[in-house]
Amino acid sequence: MAFGYPACKNSLEDALTYMPDELALASQTSSEAHARKPVPAKKKCTAATFRASKYPLGKNVMRLAAAVQQCAQKGTPWTPAPAAWAWARNTKCASEGWWCFFDKKKVAASVALIGKVGNGGGDAYMVQYAKSLAATFQPHEGMVLPMPAGISEETDAKAIGIHVRRGDACQKMLTKPETLRRCARRPPGWKRPCYALAAYLDVAKPLIEKYGMTHVYLATDSQQVVQEAQAMSSETLRFHYLDIDRSSYETDGSPKNFIEERVSRSRGSAQAASGVNASQMVVEALSELSLLSRASAFVGTSRSQYTRAAFLLQYARSSRPPAFSNLDEPWCCRQGAGKGGGHRAFLAFTSACVLA
Repeated sequence: MAFGYPACKNSLEDALTYMPDELALASQTSSEAHARKPVPAKKKCTAATFRASKYPLGKNVMRLAAAVQQCAQKGTPWTPAPAAWAWARNTKCASEGWWCFFDKKKVAASVALIGKVGNGGGDAYMVQYAKSLAATFQPHEGMVLPMPAGISEETDAKAIGIHVRRGDACQKMLTKPETLRRCARRPPGWKRPCYALAAYLDVAKPLIEKYGMTHVYLATDSQQVVQEAQAMSSETLRFHYLDIDRSSYETDGSPKNFIEERVSRSRGSAQAASGVNASQMVVEALSELSLLSRASAFVGTSRSQYTRAAFLLQYARSSRPPAFSNLDEPWCCRQGAGKGGGHRAFLAFTSACVLA
């Protein structure tokens, strides 16, 4: 299968599964894999004013990467600025917002190594976007991201990452994947689906068999999914996941009780009443994102920004897309975005795709 991004046509827009002949298992950091001379200082990049919002963490990660990529493509330096963020409100460094969790100096240094790509679009823009995300994904040294016991570089090479989202994304349960071949408008009354763990494994099976995968790195906000994984785990396919309390992520499906809305309302004593520890949730979410990024193949849902972030972090390791499969719709769909429910691509390829 050809893998390119000419205006997002005839590539991932048509592909729900990508299976290269060989997996590129590079362990390079973003700066090592994309080493360039620092971008000379010219003028301030307008995209430097990244404003984190109450949006879910995944969307903030993607927005920041898009801002960084715009600077890289313009050849202008990027300087992180304080960005108020609801998720950091109850921390000691609340005024720094996003940068309560990420190391500004390391991020700025890595961003300076991201070079400009040509105007032809295609894979170069995708690589640049993946590197932009990897450059910004640098937590503070003092922030420990817990990992499951028993994983190593050896298991990474034989691991497939699976992101099973429930919580606020589960308005109806499906036992089988949708695998939509084309983008389509959401009909009135559309409800966002979630999928049974067995559906993810059905989609993952061809990748597991082709590449001899023996480990699953599982990221999920559902304790029920973890229990299902425990029952499915075997000597031939072992599941690894964080040992955390996932009860805070449960929701009744009402938009007003989506996790980001509850975080936005949590202030001081109200935080305990809402059952939300926002800063702890950030650490857990970043830990699971880091876990997924270590795997060598990926299965998720392209409607999730968190899924996209995990996919791009895997991409950044080797400057080529990892083997992957989606349960829902093509990667370049963004249904319901823009005026009149029109479609917009989610990938920031500058002249190719624009982040919705």
